[in-house]
Amino acid sequence: MIGLLFLCFPAYVVAQVVAFCRLRHAWLWIASVPAAVMVLVVVATAVAFVQQSPQWPLLLLFLSPPALFFVIGLLVVHTIIHSKDETHVV
Repeated sequence: MIGLLFLCFPAYVVAQVVAFCRLRHAWLWIASVPAAVMVLVVVATAVAFVQQSPQWPLLLLFLSPPALFFVIGLLVVHTIIHSKDETHVV
């Protein structure tokens, strides 16, 4: 279970890059919200690591899964909405 938590952050980074490459306009702004939060989380994690805190990865571990699910959900909703637009083209 802990291994899956550690994999969520790299998966989130990949999903965020895909979102930044595929989304435009308001969708891109919505996708930027978890990116802004995760930048702060990475900075806080780095500071805790430098200070040799034993709990340094906890914030990153607990906030990566919701950020990952948010970005994946946004990409899925975007794909569904835009696939409906393409089906009406005659």
